[in-house]
Amino acid sequence: EFRLLILRPGSQSDDLVINLATENFASTNQYVAISYCWGSSEKPKDLQCISQTSIRNPGSEGIFSTGRLPITTNLDRMLRTLRSEEGFLVAWIDAICINQDDVTEKAQQIQMMHRIYSKAAVTILYAGEDDEETVPAFQCIKCVSPRGQESSVSLVKAFSNLLSRDWFQRVWVMQEVVLSPRKR
Repeated sequence: EFRLLILRPGSQSDDLVINLATENFASTNQYVAISYCWGSSEKPKDLQCISQTSIRNPGSEGIFSTGRLPITTNLDRMLRTLRSEEGFLVAWIDAICINQDDVTEKAQQIQMMHRIYSKAAVTILYAGEDDEETVPAFQCIKCVSPRGQESSVSLVKAFSNLLSRDWFQRVWVMQEVVLSPRKR
């Protein structure tokens, strides 16, 4: 078994609210796995967490235990970027879906990461927000033709800035990218 989070719809400024669901691989593959860098734990943000037992009825209210979960600023930004104003997002995010205070659970979940990433409907690779130094690199990635594209000093600098982001420095990145059949 593993946990999934269900991010409730909302606007950019609304509080982040999730449900947690315990699932097994046989019952679901309709989730996205997220590959990202946690970022600094200084100045944590709050995530409202509502426990739930199944992802089949994400909007239901029942007997839930509620609480606030501290998350990093980078995770807060990513969730706000991915959240829809209309639909629920069902996702696996290690910092939330693994109890970080339980050493035994962490060890068990790490052993399952191969299945978690390979069974996901898609894996989203989040390297941070766009900025003026990396937008050209993302644009180039989207438009590279089979014949290639000539490099310029500014393009090389843009790629260098992109590849210097924390996400590319993580040890887990290779596993997350290689094991995921579909990436965005």
